[in-house]
Amino acid sequence: MTGLDGELVVWESGRLAFERLQQRLARRGAGAARAAAEWPAHYVTGVRAGS
Repeated sequence: MTGLDGELVVWESGRLAFERLQQRLARRGAGAARAAAEWPAHYVTGVRAGS
């Protein structure tokens, strides 16, 4: 069986910035909207081959 796998990532200066994603997830309301504009998240997918 084959499935689709992925994760949310935030890029900063050409590198993955997990701490930026954590900061986004911790915010609410207007702060969350500002963080989303400053550090957009992307869903990166890959194919997972199962057994």
